[in-house]
Amino acid sequence: MIGPEALLLLTVAGALFATGLVCLIAKTNLIKMIIGLEILGKGVSLVFVTAGYVSGDVALSQAVVFTLIIIEAVVAGESTETYASP
Repeated sequence: MIGPEALLLLTVAGALFATGLVCLIAKTNLIKMIIGLEILGKGVSLVFVTAGYVSGDVALSQAVVFTLIIIEAVVAGESTETYASP
């Protein structure tokens, strides 16, 4: 059974995911797309941490989130480098 604090965290994660997805779909400029990707990633990270909290295996979920943060940084760096050079 999921407690009320876990449901609140999952609701916030869903809102972050939806906001990031809207920013990615809008495609008005590169900065908004990168910010949307980062917000979307934070929503996914929050889901992983909440799942680890509920299942009782926080160490594994923290390792997955740490890996996800590293991948996000590389993707954000590559996307700005690709579009910044003429």
